[in-house]
Amino acid sequence: MKNIKLIFPLIGLILLTSCEDYLSETPDNRTVIDSEEKIKELLVGAYPTNAYAPFLEPMTDNYGDKGNLEETTDDYLKSYSWEPVINDQQDTPIGFWSETYSAIAQANQALASISELEGGESDLSGEKGEGLLARAYGHFMLANIWGEHYDPQTAASNLAIPYVLEPETEAIKQYSRATVEEVYNLIEKDIEEGLPLLENDYSQPDYHFTPAAGFAFASRFYLYKGDWDKVIEYSSEILNNADERIRDWEYYVDNLQISQIGAEVMSPSEPSNLLIVVPVSNIYEDFAINRFGLTENKKEELFDASNPYGKDWAYQVVFFSNGGLTNTINKYDFIFEYTDITAGIGYRRTSVALLTHDESLLARAEAYAMKNDFAAAVQDINAFLSNKTRNYNPVTDQLTEEDILNEYPNAEEYNPYYSLTENQASFVKFIAEMRRREFYMEGLRWFDIKRFHIPVTHDFIDKPTDILTDNDNRRLLQIPPSAVSFGLQQNPR
Repeated sequence: MKNIKLIFPLIGLILLTSCEDYLSETPDNRTVIDSEEKIKELLVGAYPTNAYAPFLEPMTDNYGDKGNLEETTDDYLKSYSWEPVINDQQDTPIGFWSETYSAIAQANQALASISELEGGESDLSGEKGEGLLARAYGHFMLANIWGEHYDPQTAASNLAIPYVLEPETEAIKQYSRATVEEVYNLIEKDIEEGLPLLENDYSQPDYHFTPAAGFAFASRFYLYKGDWDKVIEYSSEILNNADERIRDWEYYVDNLQISQIGAEVMSPSEPSNLLIVVPVSNIYEDFAINRFGLTENKKEELFDASNPYGKDWAYQVVFFSNGGLTNTINKYDFIFEYTDITAGIGYRRTSVALLTHDESLLARAEAYAMKNDFAAAVQDINAFLSNKTRNYNPVTDQLTEEDILNEYPNAEEYNPYYSLTENQASFVKFIAEMRRREFYMEGLRWFDIKRFHIPVTHDFIDKPTDILTDNDNRRLLQIPPSAVSFGLQQNPR
């Protein structure tokens, strides 16, 4: 068996908790991965344990400056200003980079061990599928944060991130950045090979790549690539009775206390959630009280104005009093993990849904629109809005194609690599605005801003307004200094 060793240039010395004991042993004493059970244990750590929403969401047009200067934190200020965050701990870009490459290392070790054990008594096809999808997902997220969005005209020359395919066998190994095209080709290869192998036989399936989670990830991948037929194919695998599988915000608000909503939205009991991780994170508190967030103007734009049916949105904006303006959507809760019960110290962990039926439904609607099947797109849009509208009436609350075209007659700021007709642009903007509200505080808006080249304006209470233009170099996060010191090329500034 090949020993796991640190990926110094990529991980920056940050290791997964589940792998620390294993890596701290001398080579002769390390556990040999020689059974199905040990491979499954490795795969538990093949998912990123650092949240990306805390540093991506403040970069979007969802956020404004609430003016409560005493709640300014350096990390959020830098993210809101599109400046490099130096901190390398939880909820930061460097932390996410490190933990994601660490998860990829675990996936690669599992895949290598599976290869050595193939042909034995155990059927490891399900584990192989999970390893391939986990590796693909990790690289996909890294590529879309640190690289340009996919464009077939420039993908062969634009740099993305290193795509790591093997376990580490060297203490220090030099890496180079693959192009966007190379990374996307490898992601697609891993998806197409791994997807048919995925299984459902987990005691806690929501924390693993099941077939449903795999289809949802494939749907997102092909949406970002612009392969509309594939988006429809994979989304449709999991969207039977779609309105029963998406988040029901009216139910949350009418039946749960405010403190319960955050726990429910991201929990395994929520039918929409397909893949969940539980990172160490301060999302629960930071999103609520930070200086940058849901200003009154943003609240009016996103949640107070009537929805397309002319009714109230079902989303509930919560106001917390902490000496300043603190609007938020209650989406998160936290679990305290004690490292020393006697001393009362430990970590806050937050449940985060990485893949959902909601996202796949909107992806399919967008793909239908791009294929000019506006009737099918309207059907998906109505299904989505049925659970996001107060006092929804299935008889009278039905949008038409004309309604959607009238909602956003002008979408000139949407400029993906492919051309849009006026009707397609109106539909794409409409769907993106639905996604913007549904995934508020979850970071996904940033990827729409990148792939559509949407400009973003950020106001400040104490300095001039800043504008992120459609091709601003700051749309690419800067490569972590530890990786640059080992030879990775920086992004332009």
